[in-house]
Amino acid sequence: MYLLRLGLGPDSWMRKWEQPLTLIIWIGISFQLIGWFEAIQNTLNDINLLPGRGQFTLWACSRDWSSSVPSCWSRAYWRARSSGAS
Repeated sequence: MYLLRLGLGPDSWMRKWEQPLTLIIWIGISFQLIGWFEAIQNTLNDINLLPGRGQFTLWACSRDWSSSVPSCWSRAYWRARSSGAS
C-alpha cells in the first residue's frame, strides 16, 4: 500500500485511504488464517439477492465488485497518465 501511495503521488486519494485499506487487508488475511473466512463466505453465499430461480448471492456481488472496481480505477488512471492529464 505504501508503494502504491508513493507511486500515485503526495496529493492523491491514496494518502487518506492508505491506513484504512491496509487494516481491511490485514483483517481479511487474519480471518483466512484463523478459519473464519470460510464461515463468513458461506453465510454471505446463503443470502440470495434475486428472488425466484436466479442465483445471485451477496457473496457473488461483493466478489464481483471487489474485482471489477479496482480494475476500472487502474485503467482510468493509466489512461489519464498516458494521455498527459494529471
